[in-house]
Amino acid sequence: MEMEALAARRPATEYPSRLVESGERLILDPLPLLAVLGARACRGVDSGTLAADFHASFAWATAAMVRRLAARNGLQTVALAGGVFQNGRLLESVEGRLVRAGFRVLAPRALPPNDGAISYGQAAVAAARLAGETGSA
Repeated sequence: MEMEALAARRPATEYPSRLVESGERLILDPLPLLAVLGARACRGVDSGTLAADFHASFAWATAAMVRRLAARNGLQTVALAGGVFQNGRLLESVEGRLVRAGFRVLAPRALPPNDGAISYGQAAVAAARLAGETGSA
């Protein structure tokens, strides 16, 4: 949340990351990106700019991984979920990149993308089961 706040709406430079294939897995190697950002920090680049660049770079890597995995599996629809997508800047950037690449993107709107939605789902299942018990008596 702090990095998202630092990045705010600043323009960003995107630094592509290395994606490594390992059998069925696709692994993001963050070291090149972290090295670039670390070197820029040592040269005095402000933390807001570095945070914006990190977001742009991570969004690039995420979208690149999704594109590659979707192509491998013949998918055109992807879902963006998990706590990381509580970060609005990241969600907007990844979603935009994937939409521009032709994907149908499912993103959380009414519920949070993290464990809060799991709790909601558990409550909905419990309510349905309780309604079934009282309806059959």
